[in-house]
Amino acid sequence: MFQYENILFPIEVKATTNIKSQSLKVFGEKKKTSLRLRFSLNNLTLNGNLLNLPLYLANDVRKYIDLAMNILYGKNWQEKSLVTGMYVVKEK
Repeated sequence: MFQYENILFPIEVKATTNIKSQSLKVFGEKKKTSLRLRFSLNNLTLNGNLLNLPLYLANDVRKYIDLAMNILYGKNWQEKSLVTGMYVVKEK
């Protein structure tokens, strides 16, 4: 898990181009996550709510989470909850 703006994002790291593992997909479906992150040797892609980042971009993960969430949920994707003080994803 990776925490950003008080939101937890599931991650998977692959040291190869073979990325057929089902664990991240199954977890995302069961927990209804807003964005899933995968680091691999493949190129940068956003497929549905799965963001694939090449391993060399791991240091810039926050920038790419913002970009992906803006694409998926709009510019104001984060809204601070007055009740919990945590950020929540706004539905489109």
